[in-house]
Amino acid sequence: LLVDDTSTDGTTSIIKSFVKEHFDTEDSTVAYRRETDNANIQYAQHKENKQCFILAMYLKFNHFTARIPKLPLLDEWRKLCKYESICEGDDYWIDELKLQKQFDFLESHPQHSLCFHAIYRLFNDGHKKPEHRYRRNIEECPTKDAIMKDGAYMSTNAMFYRMECRNKDYPQWAINAPVGDLPLTLVLMERGKTAYLNEVMSVYRVCVPGSWSSKKRDIHYHINLNKKLKTMWMAYDQYSHRKHHWVIIARLSKNRLMLLIAYLKSLFHNIIK
Repeated sequence: LLVDDTSTDGTTSIIKSFVKEHFDTEDSTVAYRRETDNANIQYAQHKENKQCFILAMYLKFNHFTARIPKLPLLDEWRKLCKYESICEGDDYWIDELKLQKQFDFLESHPQHSLCFHAIYRLFNDGHKKPEHRYRRNIEECPTKDAIMKDGAYMSTNAMFYRMECRNKDYPQWAINAPVGDLPLTLVLMERGKTAYLNEVMSVYRVCVPGSWSSKKRDIHYHINLNKKLKTMWMAYDQYSHRKHHWVIIARLSKNRLMLLIAYLKSLFHNIIK
Protein backbone atom coordinates (compact mmCIF):
# COMPACT_ATOMS: atom_id res chain seq x y z
CA LEU A 1 0.00 0.00 0.00
CA LEU A 2 1.68 3.19 -1.17
CA VAL A 3 0.45 6.75 -0.59
CA ASP A 4 1.78 9.79 -2.45
CA ASP A 5 0.82 12.98 -0.61
CA THR A 6 1.01 15.28 -3.68
CA SER A 7 4.81 15.15 -3.77
CA THR A 8 6.58 18.03 -5.52
CA ASP A 9 10.00 16.39 -5.78
CA GLY A 10 9.29 13.97 -8.62
CA THR A 11 8.15 11.11 -6.40
CA THR A 12 4.84 10.77 -8.25
CA SER A 13 6.60 10.09 -11.56
CA ILE A 14 8.92 7.56 -9.90
CA ILE A 15 5.96 5.68 -8.42
CA LYS A 16 4.08 5.59 -11.71
CA SER A 17 7.18 4.35 -13.56
CA PHE A 18 7.78 1.69 -10.89
CA VAL A 19 4.18 0.45 -11.12
CA LYS A 20 4.26 0.37 -14.92
CA GLU A 21 7.57 -1.52 -15.03
CA HIS A 22 6.87 -4.17 -12.41
CA PHE A 23 3.08 -4.58 -12.25
CA ASP A 24 0.48 -5.75 -14.76
CA THR A 25 -1.81 -2.74 -15.00
CA GLU A 26 -3.63 -4.09 -18.09
CA ASP A 27 -5.02 -7.30 -16.57
CA SER A 28 -8.65 -6.30 -16.08
CA THR A 29 -9.38 -9.42 -14.00
CA VAL A 30 -7.14 -8.05 -11.22
CA ALA A 31 -6.01 -4.51 -11.98
CA TYR A 32 -8.30 -1.54 -11.56
CA ARG A 33 -8.35 2.23 -11.21
CA ARG A 34 -10.66 4.19 -8.96
CA GLU A 35 -11.21 7.85 -8.17
CA THR A 36 -12.47 9.23 -4.84
CA ASP A 37 -12.81 12.70 -3.38
CA ASN A 38 -9.37 12.28 -1.83
CA ALA A 39 -7.34 10.35 -4.36
CA ASN A 40 -6.78 8.49 -7.60
CA ILE A 41 -6.20 4.82 -6.84
CA GLN A 42 -4.39 2.17 -8.89
CA TYR A 43 -4.29 -1.54 -8.01
CA ALA A 44 -2.32 -4.25 -9.82
CA GLN A 45 -0.56 -7.61 -9.50
CA HIS A 46 3.19 -8.07 -9.89
CA LYS A 47 4.22 -9.35 -13.32
CA GLU A 48 6.37 -12.19 -11.92
CA ASN A 49 5.54 -12.65 -8.23
CA LYS A 50 1.83 -13.46 -8.30
CA GLN A 51 1.66 -13.22 -4.51
CA CYS A 52 2.61 -9.55 -4.67
CA PHE A 53 0.13 -6.72 -5.23
CA ILE A 54 0.40 -2.96 -5.11
CA LEU A 55 -2.16 -0.31 -4.32
CA ALA A 56 -0.88 3.15 -5.24
CA MET A 57 -2.92 6.04 -3.89
CA TYR A 58 -2.18 9.44 -5.42
CA LEU A 59 -3.74 12.05 -3.16
CA LYS A 60 -5.41 15.05 -4.81
CA PHE A 61 -4.28 17.51 -2.13
CA ASN A 62 -1.66 17.53 0.61
CA HIS A 63 -3.21 15.82 3.61
CA PHE A 64 -0.28 16.64 5.89
CA THR A 65 -0.83 20.38 5.39
CA ALA A 66 -4.58 19.92 5.82
CA ARG A 67 -3.93 17.89 9.01
CA ILE A 68 -5.91 14.95 7.66
CA PRO A 69 -4.55 11.50 8.62
CA LYS A 70 -3.67 9.30 5.66
CA LEU A 71 -3.77 5.79 7.11
CA PRO A 72 -7.59 5.74 7.51
CA LEU A 73 -7.82 6.13 3.72
CA LEU A 74 -6.26 2.67 3.48
CA ASP A 75 -8.59 0.95 5.96
CA GLU A 76 -10.46 -0.88 3.19
CA TRP A 77 -7.27 -2.77 2.31
CA ARG A 78 -5.48 -2.72 5.67
CA LYS A 79 -8.24 -4.77 7.28
CA LEU A 80 -7.39 -7.59 4.84
CA CYS A 81 -3.75 -7.70 6.00
CA LYS A 82 -2.42 -10.15 8.56
CA TYR A 83 0.71 -8.09 9.19
CA GLU A 84 1.77 -4.51 8.59
CA SER A 85 5.08 -2.68 8.24
CA ILE A 86 5.27 1.07 7.62
CA CYS A 87 7.96 3.04 5.79
CA GLU A 88 7.49 6.81 5.66
CA GLY A 89 8.61 8.84 2.66
CA ASP A 90 11.84 10.23 4.13
CA ASP A 91 13.08 6.76 5.13
CA TYR A 92 13.91 3.54 3.28
CA TRP A 93 14.55 -0.17 3.71
CA ILE A 94 17.94 -1.60 2.72
CA ASP A 95 17.50 -5.36 3.17
CA GLU A 96 15.40 -7.03 0.47
CA LEU A 97 14.61 -9.84 2.92
CA LYS A 98 13.56 -7.54 5.77
CA LEU A 99 9.84 -8.28 5.49
CA GLN A 100 10.44 -11.99 4.95
CA LYS A 101 12.62 -12.26 8.07
CA GLN A 102 10.09 -10.47 10.24
CA PHE A 103 7.19 -12.41 8.70
CA ASP A 104 8.95 -15.71 9.37
CA PHE A 105 9.61 -14.73 12.98
CA LEU A 106 6.02 -13.79 13.78
CA GLU A 107 4.68 -16.83 11.93
CA SER A 108 6.78 -19.07 14.17
CA HIS A 109 6.10 -17.06 17.36
CA PRO A 110 2.31 -16.67 17.67
CA GLN A 111 2.61 -15.17 21.16
CA HIS A 112 4.41 -12.14 19.73
CA SER A 113 2.54 -9.07 18.50
CA LEU A 114 5.54 -7.11 17.24
CA CYS A 115 9.15 -7.38 16.15
CA PHE A 116 11.62 -4.68 15.17
CA HIS A 117 15.25 -4.42 14.10
CA ALA A 118 18.37 -2.24 14.16
CA ILE A 119 18.62 0.80 11.88
CA TYR A 120 20.98 3.36 10.41
CA ARG A 121 20.46 7.02 11.28
CA LEU A 122 21.25 9.17 8.23
CA PHE A 123 22.27 12.77 8.93
CA ASN A 124 22.14 15.84 6.69
CA ASP A 125 25.89 15.74 6.07
CA GLY A 126 25.51 12.27 4.56
CA HIS A 127 27.08 10.15 7.27
CA LYS A 128 25.25 7.14 8.68
CA LYS A 129 25.38 5.83 12.23
CA PRO A 130 24.15 2.34 13.11
CA GLU A 131 21.74 2.14 16.02
CA HIS A 132 21.47 -1.20 17.81
CA ARG A 133 18.90 -1.17 20.60
CA TYR A 134 20.50 -4.28 22.11
CA ARG A 135 23.74 -6.16 21.46
CA ARG A 136 21.98 -9.36 20.41
CA ASN A 137 18.61 -10.71 19.35
CA ILE A 138 16.05 -10.32 22.13
CA GLU A 139 13.00 -12.55 22.12
CA GLU A 140 11.06 -10.62 24.77
CA CYS A 141 11.83 -6.91 25.12
CA PRO A 142 10.83 -5.23 28.41
CA THR A 143 8.15 -2.56 28.18
CA LYS A 144 10.09 -0.34 30.59
CA ASP A 145 12.77 0.13 27.93
CA ALA A 146 10.19 1.43 25.45
CA ILE A 147 8.75 3.79 28.07
CA MET A 148 12.11 5.27 29.06
CA LYS A 149 13.34 5.61 25.49
CA ASP A 150 10.04 7.19 24.44
CA GLY A 151 9.70 7.52 20.64
CA ALA A 152 13.41 6.76 20.19
CA TYR A 153 13.03 3.12 21.26
CA MET A 154 12.26 1.77 17.81
CA SER A 155 12.05 3.40 14.40
CA THR A 156 8.66 3.22 12.69
CA ASN A 157 10.28 1.76 9.56
CA ALA A 158 11.69 -1.10 11.65
CA MET A 159 8.33 -2.26 13.02
CA PHE A 160 6.44 -5.34 11.80
CA TYR A 161 3.29 -6.28 13.69
CA ARG A 162 0.08 -8.28 13.73
CA MET A 163 -2.88 -6.31 12.46
CA GLU A 164 -5.30 -8.18 14.74
CA CYS A 165 -3.37 -6.76 17.71
CA ARG A 166 -3.43 -3.30 16.16
CA ASN A 167 -7.08 -3.23 15.09
CA LYS A 168 -8.95 -4.82 17.97
CA ASP A 169 -10.46 -2.05 20.14
CA TYR A 170 -7.64 0.38 19.49
CA PRO A 171 -7.81 2.70 22.54
CA GLN A 172 -8.97 6.29 22.26
CA TRP A 173 -5.96 7.64 24.17
CA ALA A 174 -3.72 6.21 21.44
CA ILE A 175 -5.87 7.75 18.71
CA ASN A 176 -5.75 11.15 20.45
CA ALA A 177 -1.99 11.06 21.12
CA PRO A 178 0.19 13.77 19.52
CA VAL A 179 2.31 11.07 17.89
CA GLY A 180 1.39 7.80 16.20
CA ASP A 181 4.27 5.36 16.51
CA LEU A 182 4.83 5.56 20.29
CA PRO A 183 1.26 4.74 21.39
CA LEU A 184 1.12 2.03 18.71
CA THR A 185 4.26 0.49 20.20
CA LEU A 186 2.84 0.64 23.72
CA VAL A 187 -0.49 -0.91 22.71
CA LEU A 188 1.22 -3.74 20.81
CA MET A 189 3.53 -4.46 23.74
CA GLU A 190 0.49 -4.74 26.01
CA ARG A 191 -1.12 -7.25 23.65
CA GLY A 192 1.78 -9.61 23.08
CA LYS A 193 5.52 -10.06 23.28
CA THR A 194 7.97 -7.88 21.37
CA ALA A 195 11.13 -9.24 19.75
CA TYR A 196 14.26 -7.45 18.53
CA LEU A 197 16.34 -8.61 15.55
CA ASN A 198 19.90 -7.29 15.78
CA GLU A 199 20.28 -6.65 12.04
CA VAL A 200 20.40 -3.23 10.38
CA MET A 201 17.66 -3.37 7.75
CA SER A 202 16.43 0.22 7.29
CA VAL A 203 17.51 3.86 7.29
CA TYR A 204 15.94 6.70 9.27
CA ARG A 205 16.69 10.23 8.04
CA VAL A 206 17.42 12.69 10.86
CA CYS A 207 16.36 16.36 10.67
CA VAL A 208 14.94 16.42 7.15
CA PRO A 209 13.51 19.98 6.74
CA GLY A 210 9.87 19.95 7.86
CA SER A 211 10.19 16.48 9.37
CA TRP A 212 9.37 15.35 12.91
CA SER A 213 13.01 15.48 14.03
CA SER A 214 13.53 19.00 12.66
CA LYS A 215 10.41 20.33 14.43
CA LYS A 216 11.79 19.17 17.77
CA ARG A 217 14.28 22.07 17.65
CA ASP A 218 11.46 24.61 18.25
CA ILE A 219 11.00 25.45 21.96
CA HIS A 220 7.29 26.28 21.57
CA TYR A 221 6.85 22.94 19.87
CA HIS A 222 8.57 21.27 22.85
CA ILE A 223 6.24 22.95 25.34
CA ASN A 224 3.03 22.01 23.52
CA LEU A 225 4.23 18.49 22.82
CA ASN A 226 5.23 17.96 26.45
CA LYS A 227 1.71 18.84 27.63
CA LYS A 228 0.09 16.46 25.18
CA LEU A 229 2.54 13.66 25.96
CA LYS A 230 1.83 13.99 29.68
CA THR A 231 -1.87 13.47 28.95
CA MET A 232 -1.00 10.43 26.83
CA TRP A 233 1.26 8.89 29.49
CA MET A 234 -1.34 9.31 32.24
CA ALA A 235 -3.98 7.66 30.05
CA TYR A 236 -1.59 4.82 29.23
CA ASP A 237 -0.91 4.38 32.94
CA GLN A 238 -4.60 3.67 33.48
CA TYR A 239 -4.83 1.50 30.36
CA SER A 240 -1.95 -0.71 31.55
CA HIS A 241 -3.51 -0.99 35.05
CA ARG A 242 -0.62 1.00 36.56
CA LYS A 243 1.78 -1.92 36.27
CA HIS A 244 4.39 0.44 34.79
CA HIS A 245 3.43 3.36 37.03
CA TRP A 246 6.82 4.22 38.49
CA VAL A 247 8.54 3.84 35.13
CA ILE A 248 6.00 6.28 33.67
CA ILE A 249 6.66 8.73 36.54
CA ALA A 250 10.38 8.50 35.74
CA ARG A 251 9.59 9.11 32.06
CA LEU A 252 7.58 12.24 32.89
CA SER A 253 10.44 13.52 35.06
CA LYS A 254 12.83 12.95 32.19
CA ASN A 255 10.48 14.85 29.86
CA ARG A 256 10.49 17.84 32.23
CA LEU A 257 14.29 17.79 32.32
CA MET A 258 14.47 17.62 28.53
CA LEU A 259 12.06 20.55 28.29
CA LEU A 260 14.27 22.60 30.62
CA ILE A 261 17.35 21.77 28.54
CA ALA A 262 15.51 22.73 25.34
CA TYR A 263 14.47 26.04 26.92
CA LEU A 264 18.03 26.84 28.04
CA LYS A 265 19.34 26.03 24.56
CA SER A 266 16.73 28.29 23.00
CA LEU A 267 17.57 31.08 25.46
CA PHE A 268 21.30 30.76 24.76
CA HIS A 269 20.66 30.74 21.01
CA ASN A 270 18.60 33.95 21.24
CA ILE A 271 21.30 35.68 23.32
CA ILE A 272 23.96 34.76 20.75
CA LYS A 273 21.75 36.14 17.95
